[in-house]
Amino acid sequence: MATTALQVLYPNSRPSYDNKDTWLTLEETAVEKRFDMIFRPTYDFPGDYIDGYHKFLASAPIFPDNLAEGCIDIGYEGWLLPADACKLYELAYFNPDVLEIGTYRGLSSAVMSHAIVNAGNGGQIVTVDLDPVHQYVARVAHDTRKVPGRENIHYFVFDGTEFVRSLYEREEPRLFQMVFVDHTHVYEPMLDICPLLHKVTAPGGFVLFHDYNDQRNANPEALDFGVYQAVNETLSKEHFEFYGIFGACGLYRRR
Repeated sequence: MATTALQVLYPNSRPSYDNKDTWLTLEETAVEKRFDMIFRPTYDFPGDYIDGYHKFLASAPIFPDNLAEGCIDIGYEGWLLPADACKLYELAYFNPDVLEIGTYRGLSSAVMSHAIVNAGNGGQIVTVDLDPVHQYVARVAHDTRKVPGRENIHYFVFDGTEFVRSLYEREEPRLFQMVFVDHTHVYEPMLDICPLLHKVTAPGGFVLFHDYNDQRNANPEALDFGVYQAVNETLSKEHFEFYGIFGACGLYRRR
């Protein structure tokens, strides 16, 4: 079997830092803290960043408009803070078999595809979105911008929760090293999907929740937000442990 770039650079690539000291209560997230929760590594690698593209994401151009305040602008519509993008890149670099729930316009899958190619692991991304327009726009954007590894991005138009069920109800359940959950920030659909995630996450793998650290979760008037509450109420504590907050994201590791 050929040796990958990842095996050469990081032969003992195992999670080294659990970042449990980044834990925030719901009340603490009620005050804007997304920009305070900077990228911190989960894996041990020399320097502050894995490679040049990882470093680029940390200082990428920022959207000027208020709706995407502080989010990176690398040619795709979407909402990722630099810390979000850096964590996505790191996790996909070391865990190249990815399930993305919520494609939107292709920003996060582009970031992760860069990571997988740069790691030299020959991984793939399975990405699902309920909206066929989102899938079409993402696919065109990836093709137009010639995203490295785009031939290994597999697009599905489906409800996120039902798609997860279809993966584990197969004769041989499909498990992923990494799952990125970003299809909704509404409490009820998050409540539906969280109890199922251990069934599609490989032992030792990770689930990253976008909008986990968002002050709107703690606002009773923001009825379309409830990621933090749903995760902490229904994600299996038997199967997952908290592994850090970075930007707007909360990370959990499969036991």
